[in-house]
Amino acid sequence: MTRRDPTAPRAFDPIPTPDDLVDAPELAILAALDHTLELAVSALACAHPELLDPERPYWLGSPTRAATIAQTLVRRTRELQRALRTYRGAVEIRRRAGVSDNLDDFRF
Repeated sequence: MTRRDPTAPRAFDPIPTPDDLVDAPELAILAALDHTLELAVSALACAHPELLDPERPYWLGSPTRAATIAQTLVRRTRELQRALRTYRGAVEIRRRAGVSDNLDDFRF
């Protein structure tokens, strides 16, 4: 049996610093969401150990409906986490460039 961890090793984005939150307060809840999603994937892997076995033998039959849905949740969770990391990267690029969405920063 070959085991594959659906919680494939990935580095968590660091928890936003106060300076990060001054520029983009939404990063606080997005970081919490990212960590919550990671915990959900771990819980699904515990509840459905067959998610860890990509080479499921045919004689065990088809996976249960719950396991199939769990696999879909894991896949979609990973997609959402990629989107969260992309957003955080875009915010960081904006911050480094000194661009602000705050109208108070514009000189009239």
